[in-house]
Amino acid sequence: MANTYIPKAGEPCVTLDGNNKGQIKIGDGTSTWGELKYVGVSEGAMSFAGTVATKADLPDNAKTGDIYQVTEDNKLYIWDGDSWEIFQAVDMSNYYTKEETADLVNVEINKVKADLEVIKIYGDSVVDTSVEVDG
Repeated sequence: MANTYIPKAGEPCVTLDGNNKGQIKIGDGTSTWGELKYVGVSEGAMSFAGTVATKADLPDNAKTGDIYQVTEDNKLYIWDGDSWEIFQAVDMSNYYTKEETADLVNVEINKVKADLEVIKIYGDSVVDTSVEVDG
């Protein structure tokens, strides 16, 4: 992934594990993840510190450069030493929430159950009608 993924210009990306866990790279729209430099490494690194539900839940005792995701407004906030500022407005409206994902999975499971009920109604045996195609 490091040599193929190209983050969008301005897109913040957080390292999730390894020696650089929590450090951030900002996409430029042309460089791969592996080509990008970590932000703030020479001046004191910024790091992803966690996720909270609301802006009111952001900690009062953060270190300068700490970044938190606020799920209520789908934004990242950075502590500048005095206050929380929007780091990058991440539009997550096109992504499923945990609840929406669970609902979608349940709908698909129910479709499979319905298909199995149809098989039960029309016979006790299932015949494989698949055909192998070479080529």
